[in-house]
Amino acid sequence: MNNDLLVLIDSLTLIIMSIFLFNSIYCIWKKRGKTVHLVYIIIYIIYNYQVIYNLFSDYNYYSKFQGFIISQYDIKTCLLTDLFLIIMSIILFVFGKDNNKNNALLVYDKNEFIIKNKVYENLIRIILIIVMIYPMIKIIISGNIGYFLDYAEIALNPTNFNYDVIQLYNEIFNQSFISIICVGIYILIRRKINLFDFIILSFITMLSIYFNGKRNIVIISIVVILICLYIKQKISSKVLLILSSILVAVFMIYSVLYVDVLKSEYSSNNIFENLYIDIGRTDRLKMVIYSLLNSEQIKILDYMGQTFIFTIFAFVPRILWPLKGYPYYNYFSYKLFFPSSYEIPYDKIRADWITYGLSGMTTSFFDEIIANFSWLGFIIGPFIIAKLCKYADKANILVKLLTIFLITQLVRNVISPVQFYMWVLVVLIYKIRDKERKI
Repeated sequence: MNNDLLVLIDSLTLIIMSIFLFNSIYCIWKKRGKTVHLVYIIIYIIYNYQVIYNLFSDYNYYSKFQGFIISQYDIKTCLLTDLFLIIMSIILFVFGKDNNKNNALLVYDKNEFIIKNKVYENLIRIILIIVMIYPMIKIIISGNIGYFLDYAEIALNPTNFNYDVIQLYNEIFNQSFISIICVGIYILIRRKINLFDFIILSFITMLSIYFNGKRNIVIISIVVILICLYIKQKISSKVLLILSSILVAVFMIYSVLYVDVLKSEYSSNNIFENLYIDIGRTDRLKMVIYSLLNSEQIKILDYMGQTFIFTIFAFVPRILWPLKGYPYYNYFSYKLFFPSSYEIPYDKIRADWITYGLSGMTTSFFDEIIANFSWLGFIIGPFIIAKLCKYADKANILVKLLTIFLITQLVRNVISPVQFYMWVLVVLIYKIRDKERKI
């Protein structure tokens, strides 16, 4: 009976979200798309993949993921998860769109980034190249380049390396994303990409992907380049959508290969099962909601707002704040493996990595905000994403692209403090510039 009810509720939720999905695709195809339409397509994929899979087949979680095992088929948890997905969809489409037709997602001026002053343009190019190659220089100077030559080894087996190497990897991980963004900006400010530009940008992009060691940066790199080519009017909006669809398929295949080759401990013979945890985020959402209903069994955070405080004050050195917290996924992952543990052993959690040889589970903004703000997170989370989407629609092209990048990272992963403060800095710079122009 419970199983039939869950299938019915999941099916209704899927139908409702599919209506929003088709509306998003149609609006983008007709060049009336807004930021929220692009974001919703991503949300639909990562929050419905597991739902669709479960309608046709049951997924058996690996025995290590005890938090998932006890939370995924609880009837109240499943009902509330579906309710959240519907509430989120409604909030995004009610509050996440700017009604100005001139602020459509795919409407850009290809010359907006062009710098007329040649000296200024060359100076900006040099600065961008320095920022792009900075991670590579840092690895070479550190004398630890040998650790980075084995692709994704540090990311997948952090306990095999000392603390200094892990800290260096964390810095390179964040800086490689910034390098990719700079590659995009470099493409936009150039009137024409010559052979030298092509070689330099290709080399930097490949090294950034290699040293980062994660799958996200692959799809982000391709998306950044595609958007830049579209803005430069090298490809049409329809070609952009077609290539984006192909990109999704290619990324799924790449994810399967990544899991099979690099995560053989967890992989199975079923391609769709390999993608179940790596692409889907519904199980994380269910575990957090289950923890609200059954705090005596799972309690992820010690107090409300705990990991948001960490993000805001991440720049404070731990030596000055010994009890400083850790990123959200540390707490979530620990309770995923040890749900019955009431207290997290802070002295055994090493910054950015889970102890006991277990690497962290990728989480998203929605489950983090619910974990931090309890039931209020059902409203706060979607509302924040909606306001960011609306802000992106109104912003100038650079801030718009960075905001879209921020949002897509949020809904799929929890962003790092470095990425968050980079976005804040760019927004502040442009706000100051706009005020000066009005004076």
